[in-house]
Amino acid sequence: MRALGRVQIRTADLARAQLAVMNSCARGDDRGVEVAEQNVSRCKERLRRAALALDHVLAQRGDGDGRRLVEGALRLTGSDVTRPNL
Repeated sequence: MRALGRVQIRTADLARAQLAVMNSCARGDDRGVEVAEQNVSRCKERLRRAALALDHVLAQRGDGDGRRLVEGALRLTGSDVTRPNL
């Protein structure tokens, strides 16, 4: 449950970071955009790690259905979802 919760929290963090980029763009704040984009990169990495941890838990449990969530999270990060475990 904790692994799933982390993926959900990290997904929300990424959405907020992406919104911050859009808001900075709308204000014309170039420095704000740069900082927000760096935050997006950090959020993507955290989400990727959380998704891989969840993938590991689901693989141990033999839960193939829940692994679609992992694939979706990895797509959000731009990671390759064609790994053998998926």
